[in-house]
Amino acid sequence: EDWVPRTASGKQKTPNTIRNQLQKYIDNSDRSQTYIVKTELGVNYNSFGKFMDPKYYKNQWSAVNNGTYWAAARLLEKHAYEQKEAKKEAKKKNKSA
Repeated sequence: EDWVPRTASGKQKTPNTIRNQLQKYIDNSDRSQTYIVKTELGVNYNSFGKFMDPKYYKNQWSAVNNGTYWAAARLLEKHAYEQKEAKKEAKKKNKSA
């Protein structure tokens, strides 16, 4: 599969961007970090820990080789899509009410 997480301008999202978005997602979730890592991301906790430590990689782009980058990018993309769809549904309900 050749899917790559992209910004609105078309550039690949940096590991730092994914890391920050993932931390916000975890902070705003009612589920535990452990649940999200094991169930939603499906990654090894050590890999997650390394990815989330910005000092672990000398070059931030090395983090794309960590499976957490790709799992988090997919999870965040799916979450953004679901949020967008929920907004559309809310608008439809408001129009018909």
